[in-house]
Amino acid sequence: SGGVLCDMERGLVMGSKVEFGIGMRAKILGTPTDVIVRCVGRVVRCSNADTRVQVAAVIDEYRFVRA
Repeated sequence: SGGVLCDMERGLVMGSKVEFGIGMRAKILGTPTDVIVRCVGRVVRCSNADTRVQVAAVIDEYRFVRA
């Protein structure tokens, strides 16, 4: 996937920079340690969903970090 969709309490400004991490367990990956994917991206869409806001972001760069 080239992006993420997050369910949030409030929206973010279109085009704003976002940074987030995704943790992957060693047991599932078959690696000796857990791996974190550090991502940097930007907001491309916000839409209302009931009482929350869905924020879509594209991932512009990422790197793997052993936990």
